[in-house]
Amino acid sequence: MARISLAAIWFWHGLVPKLLFHHVDEQAMLVQAGLSIRLLPSLGVLEIVFALIILGSWRWRYIFPINILIMVLATFAVAHYSPEYIRAAFNPVTLNLSVISLSLAGWLSSPMLALASRCGRKPAKEQP
Repeated sequence: MARISLAAIWFWHGLVPKLLFHHVDEQAMLVQAGLSIRLLPSLGVLEIVFALIILGSWRWRYIFPINILIMVLATFAVAHYSPEYIRAAFNPVTLNLSVISLSLAGWLSSPMLALASRCGRKPAKEQP
């Protein structure tokens, strides 16, 4: 569930505010960081690709610490370049902390996932 939730979050945040609606807050944060608003669709595509990587790397648990690092960097970037968004009602701090929590849950639970490669059952003996 953690992996699917993370992928859904990345997919949504890439698709809706960046590709479909070009949200004014997304544009403002890019400008405040000294970047062109023309990057917005590309960032949306990157977020969707990352969502697909999260889903496609089902057995690779190191996607979780990578995701945590991205969230920490994103939080510091917003705090530095767009601090007014930290005080907003729906802010990057609460979103990013939630995503970090999901990543930690995924990291901690991934060694316990049932996988065919870790199956402890022995094959049944063939009957003559």
